[in-house]
Amino acid sequence: AKLDPNSSYYIFNGQQRPYGNINDNIMSFFRTGVTFTNSLAISSSTDKNDFRISVSDMRNNDIVPSSDMYRTTFMLKGGANIGSKLKVEGRANYTREGVNNRPALSDSPNNIGNSIIGIAPNFDQKWLADGYKDAQGRYNSWNANIYRLNPYWVINEMSNKSNKDRLMGHVQGSYDILPFLTAQVKVGTDYNKFHFTNYAAKYTDGILPGRFEETLTEIHETNYEGMLRFNKRFNDILDVSAFVGGNIMKYEYESYYMKGEDQIMMDVKDIMNYSLSYPPQHTLLRKQVNSVYGAVNLGYKDFAYLDFTLRNDISSSLNKDNRSYTYPSVSGSLLFSELVDLKPYGLSFGKVRASWAKVGGDTDPYKLNLLYNLLPYTIGGKPAGQIASETVPNVNLLPTSTYSYEFGFDVRFFQDRIALDFNYYNQSTKDQIMNLPISSSSGYSNAMINAGEITNKGIEVSLNVVPVRSKDFEWSSNINFAKNTNKVKELHPEVNIYELAQARWAGASIVAIAGQSYGSIVGKKLARNEAGAVIFDSEGLPTFEDNVSILGSGTYDFTLGFNNTFRYKSFSLGVLLDMKFGADIYSMSALQSYRNGTSTYTLEGRDQWNASEQARMAANKTSKEWLDMGNVKGYVGKGVVLQPDGTWAENTVAVNPQTYWARIADNSPEPFIYDASYIKLRELTFSYDLPSKLLAKTPLKAVSITAYGRNLWIIHSKLDNIDPESNYNNGNGQGLEYGSLPTRRTFGLGVNVKF
Repeated sequence: AKLDPNSSYYIFNGQQRPYGNINDNIMSFFRTGVTFTNSLAISSSTDKNDFRISVSDMRNNDIVPSSDMYRTTFMLKGGANIGSKLKVEGRANYTREGVNNRPALSDSPNNIGNSIIGIAPNFDQKWLADGYKDAQGRYNSWNANIYRLNPYWVINEMSNKSNKDRLMGHVQGSYDILPFLTAQVKVGTDYNKFHFTNYAAKYTDGILPGRFEETLTEIHETNYEGMLRFNKRFNDILDVSAFVGGNIMKYEYESYYMKGEDQIMMDVKDIMNYSLSYPPQHTLLRKQVNSVYGAVNLGYKDFAYLDFTLRNDISSSLNKDNRSYTYPSVSGSLLFSELVDLKPYGLSFGKVRASWAKVGGDTDPYKLNLLYNLLPYTIGGKPAGQIASETVPNVNLLPTSTYSYEFGFDVRFFQDRIALDFNYYNQSTKDQIMNLPISSSSGYSNAMINAGEITNKGIEVSLNVVPVRSKDFEWSSNINFAKNTNKVKELHPEVNIYELAQARWAGASIVAIAGQSYGSIVGKKLARNEAGAVIFDSEGLPTFEDNVSILGSGTYDFTLGFNNTFRYKSFSLGVLLDMKFGADIYSMSALQSYRNGTSTYTLEGRDQWNASEQARMAANKTSKEWLDMGNVKGYVGKGVVLQPDGTWAENTVAVNPQTYWARIADNSPEPFIYDASYIKLRELTFSYDLPSKLLAKTPLKAVSITAYGRNLWIIHSKLDNIDPESNYNNGNGQGLEYGSLPTRRTFGLGVNVKF
């Protein structure tokens, strides 16, 4: 029925509400996010020692109620010259981060975006706050959908929490053996501890007993490095710098995962408060890579340079026959502006450069052999075990190899008023280590293999221009252009398509296909005849192709950035435009709006169908009788129907719009794949530096005040209601979108004070 504010209806909690349009019925759920960032640094330097201490603190309240985070960072670094030849230095960074209720993605039950995306225009989301649970604390379902929970239940009765501690640091000592020869040793570490809990209260729809998950992860990497450096200039003609060194990298990853179900006491969030506890899962990974490397850098008369590098790694994650791999590189550059005086022609600087490199890579530990775990019982008094691997191991894995070459130039004109930097690159990655899907009848789901070759080639161009420069005013512009073309040259003799990510709806996925670009969006198309018209069946519904086809690509053809800075005396205005073109996105949010009838495009035929149904019921006719009488009115899909004589006739069969769009949403993603190109006003910054004369009688050396805005305006986009940068997940699902939260628009004010 049409919306009528004079009518009323009953909602999920038994309350009576007006049946009229509700303005701002979804966005009113969100709050204004606030972020505070403060930092303080103290430093001192003399000819014998130096130090710097800094602390920064960030506090954020997200646009989603109950979601917040903080991050506090401490940094200490210093150095000292001990005598004339020995120098020691060190640095330590410690970061403490905490997040409450990290927003979920895709169709996770606690994804707020997915929860409210299908709300009808006559329903105010605020009504969900009243009665989302009953007097006994049980979930009160509002839509009978376990993947779209009441958002007020999510923010009040479900929670996730994480704490992360990270310590990075190094200590380094160097000793000048000779004026041109230095020995150096360095020890560095990176320690990361992450604690995460995920809580679903008892009576949560789809998780009725309640659930508590807890993960503790520790990652520790330590590097021990020794190096001998040579640096000498011969006869003011030839500069030679070189080094040889070695490194031992030790890596350890350890995690514990625990899960409990069937909550005993309400509101107690502890793994011991659950009657059903699963055996803890423990993961321990260790890897060591021993490396030796060296480089020679030659410079001739400050205009010609040639660099060579060579590195050999020995990785414990590969077998003894393949674990040692070597990769070299060579690069050179020529400052032709030093050879020929081109300043009379406006050229103030000119350089050409070229390079070639090979890079090797290993894999994670324990991919060479089967893994086993113990079962919670014994056989004949002896412990029982089973194969824990779902992947067939490969003892003969080879290291991955990436070959690349590039060349470019850097030219500047009129005292650097115009500067152009150009770079072309070509990269090929071979023997990639990947999981090959295999038949489950084998007892495994994947096989670990070396396969595939992916190429990337493209250009990067940067143009800097200063159109206006005077005593008090300057206007500078920067344009960055980048274009990358990737191609999956081959995968495996038995596999021409490799799934990277799978969409929830309509059978779409992101894949790598031999001969195509990496990250293709595939799915079934609407069936069409030779003239391109959609083929309908005799019941007035569209038909679909049997096989999947490439429908788009999730990677952009090219990107463009345009940054302008205007300075007038102590004032500065910065404007940054961000542009990306050529990618596609499969919006499952758009699909759901068609399926649920909240898209305006689904209005066509709706009134006619409702009127037809009312007339049919008044005439006491069945649906078939009404159809045979030719009285059905509704949505008439645009396409053709195959006739008995083999010709095509225009489709004239009217159907229920809801049935029509559900048919498409269940079978084909094609109508919901959009051009993800965009132009955005990414950042606008205005700053003011207080004149030094105002600070002359104060302990302050400089004061700067800055106001800024980020993600201010989507100037151009062909995607309605969805930000083209929205993601389905944090992995390889580029080109998929579902239930995404609104993009944050940020306004800020900053004060920088130097003493």
